Formats: sequence, structure tokens, C-alpha cells
Amino acid sequence: MLICTFYYLYLSHSATVTANSNITRINIDKDSRKEFYFIGIASFEQDYKLSHLLNRRLNINLSHSNDEIITDNNNKPTLFSKFTTPDGNFTLISNRSDNILLIKKMNKIDFFYLANQISPVDFNNTLDLIRKIEGVTAAFIFKSSEIKDKNLEILQYLSE
Repeated sequence: MLICTFYYLYLSHSATVTANSNITRINIDKDSRKEFYFIGIASFEQDYKLSHLLNRRLNINLSHSNDEIITDNNNKPTLFSKFTTPDGNFTLISNRSDNILLIKKMNKIDFFYLANQISPVDFNNTLDLIRKIEGVTAAFIFKSSEIKDKNLEILQYLSE
């Protein structure tokens, strides 16, 4: 079992959930891993600036979420910023918090963009639009099954 800690994550399938204060711990069964796609973005912009640029280019409404992602890094909680649309269909997550990475094997990626219920054609169109944003150095589509990282399950649950 993998233990990921983050605030108020709503799951559509089974997991063991325990609450303590305002932190919810979720034990995720590794066998429940489902393949999904996401966009990795390399950008020198701050998270709030990139979310604003994405809003303008993609005509969405990302706003900062108080449900930040918290991971346990050597017994020290690490917070990663998260921006979502009101309907929860689009999410921007920072891959960096100080010198710590959420997905360690993706050290050149600064942000992850998740889109729920979007067709492959629309996903490629979205990638093209993101690449045209000033301040975005690079953007790539990733397939979850090709990346091995214990924190990838966090992105999986946010992409559903």
C-alpha cells in the first residue's frame, strides 16, 4: 500500500480513508492504477501567473485551490500548489515545492495539467495551445503507464 497525504480528495472508487484534524490520509491500492494522459509543462512563470495565462489561452477558469497536495518527504510535509476549475474538469499542479519534486523522475517539468473527460483530439489541440503561451518553454503529453513514480497515483485520482 502507498500512503499519500493531501486535503479533501473525493474518490470514485474504493480506498481506505482516515481523517485527522484537517488532513485526510488515503491509502491507495497500487493494483487500482488506471492509465491516463496528462500534459507536463516546463515554464519559468510562477504558478498563479501560469494559471492566468492558461485561463486566457484555453478559455477556462482555473483558480487557486485550498486543497493543496501534501506529501510526506522524510517525515516533513511538503505542499504543492493546485489550481482547479469550479467544475473540477481542469487542474494545474505544481511539480516543485522548494527543491522537492512531486514526481521525481520528471525533474524538467514544472507543472502538470490534467483534463477530465477530454477526447484525444482535444487533448492534442490543448497541447498546441499551451505551447503557444509566452512563458511556456515546453509542453508534452505523458502516458501514466510509461512513468514509474509512487506519487503518480495522486495525479491519477485528480484526473478522474
